[in-house]
Amino acid sequence: MATRIRPSNVVTVLFTVAATLAVPTAQASPATSAHDAECGAARLEAGVVGYGCADERVGSGRRADPTCEISAPARYCIGDLACWTALPSPIPESAWPTPAPAPDAVWTYRFCAAPGQGYRPYFHWHLPRTEESWQAAGHLAAPDFTLRSNPPGLSVVNLATWFWADGVDDATIRGTSAAGLVVVGTPAHIELDPGDGSPTLRCAWSYTASDRCTHTYRHASTDGPVTDPKGRPAFRARARLVYTLQARRDGHAVDLPGLPDELRGAWSPAPIAVAEVQTVTTRGRG
Repeated sequence: MATRIRPSNVVTVLFTVAATLAVPTAQASPATSAHDAECGAARLEAGVVGYGCADERVGSGRRADPTCEISAPARYCIGDLACWTALPSPIPESAWPTPAPAPDAVWTYRFCAAPGQGYRPYFHWHLPRTEESWQAAGHLAAPDFTLRSNPPGLSVVNLATWFWADGVDDATIRGTSAAGLVVVGTPAHIELDPGDGSPTLRCAWSYTASDRCTHTYRHASTDGPVTDPKGRPAFRARARLVYTLQARRDGHAVDLPGLPDELRGAWSPAPIAVAEVQTVTTRGRG
């Protein structure tokens, strides 16, 4: 199933492995450090997981925090500098210096910013097969869906209402590749907020009409905060998808420090009008 990317509830993976690079430069470009061996320090903010450049000192057995503050457009650290590389190169190939350090090297700009300062450009030989491993970003987002319910038009007090996520299935979702590293999400469950003040429910994964995810309303939506398509007062129900996460490289599970156990998608709302059915008993004549 194709993954649809949304600005919100996105898992962002920035995975960095910096090997010792022999990169000739035309200007004073910052040099990568042989100490920048691996990345994986997680930061979780507002539902977004970011992985920055983590400095692992050789032989120390200690992984430190990222050496810089990584925020867009920066993608990696060189000491306390936050950097990114302009790709594809804006420099015409006819203007590249010779000789190139490798057949697939690209002469371009590296932009780096010191703390509290703006970005400065440096001429830079980009080596794709090397830098792919230390400048790699992957993204994973839960898919969009529509919250459906049954009865389809009007729910009834004391009668169970079914809910399901229309537009998804039970397939795993995969993030974009970051140098062979991908994050995979496996369907776990659905969180349902019925909108009537009841606690949020944890439902089995349900994407077709069934009784796997139900709620019984105990009062009518007379004073509901929203209206349904027919203009009737309604409760504002909402649901979101929850996936368990695993990082994989070349088909094998890997330990990615800081990766959260679960990904929660965005809430999908739906107005649910609820009526109270009156039972009238009449006495027959006879």
